[in-house]
Amino acid sequence: MRRGDEAGRRRIYLDETHLRGHVTGIERITLDLFAPETLAPHEVRPVTSGSLPGMIAAQQLGLPLRALLDREALLLFPGFPPGPLCAVAAERCLLYVHDTFLITRTADLSLRSRLYMSPSFALALRWCPNLFVNSRTTGEAVRGLCADHARVALLRPGVRDAFGLGDLPGPAGYAAGQPLRLLAIGTIEPRKDYPAALALTAALIRAGVSAELHLVGRVGWGRHEFLDDPPPTCIATATCPMPSCAGSRPRAIC
Repeated sequence: MRRGDEAGRRRIYLDETHLRGHVTGIERITLDLFAPETLAPHEVRPVTSGSLPGMIAAQQLGLPLRALLDREALLLFPGFPPGPLCAVAAERCLLYVHDTFLITRTADLSLRSRLYMSPSFALALRWCPNLFVNSRTTGEAVRGLCADHARVALLRPGVRDAFGLGDLPGPAGYAAGQPLRLLAIGTIEPRKDYPAALALTAALIRAGVSAELHLVGRVGWGRHEFLDDPPPTCIATATCPMPSCAGSRPRAIC
């Protein structure tokens, strides 16, 4: 398929080698934001793997080989960073960046992430000219690390009505004297700034509003002092009810 054929339709090799069972936020964005129907009318060819060695082989050798053999195709990386050899087709590589913690918070990473993902990510930010980010904050961080000539574009994932709340008639009524319950659902990570949510809840309480903050989700990467040493106003415990979070220890939250 040549460039410009069929009104600009392109072939896209979509890196799905990291999709092997357990679905976290990164995998969910790959499945939702970069689904073939979303990328239509382009021809999407997912590149998958069934094992960790297969993933490494595909990322480091298989995808660069596809880039060499199919010189009109694009390569889209929505999860893991591309391997260094993909630099041979830098202009045709598209990298979606979820966060910069692979470089900025290496102390919080596992040994495998430090040895495998961090070097590839740092190199990719230097040679990949087509970068997408999930927020303006991430975009600012990426701009400070990527090449000067790189294009950094905001591409937010859509918000799904995962709990079927869209058909509710309206916000719940608030009765004076009853606590205002604030709920956050998702993996607990530093980038979600839960200390700010704690500060907001504390401010409401100081203003005379009875308030509770409930965090529901498994503990992700990073350090969370407010979980290890809950504030004095701690009034609830929560764990993630999802099957993928089985085994999460109850945590006290305020």
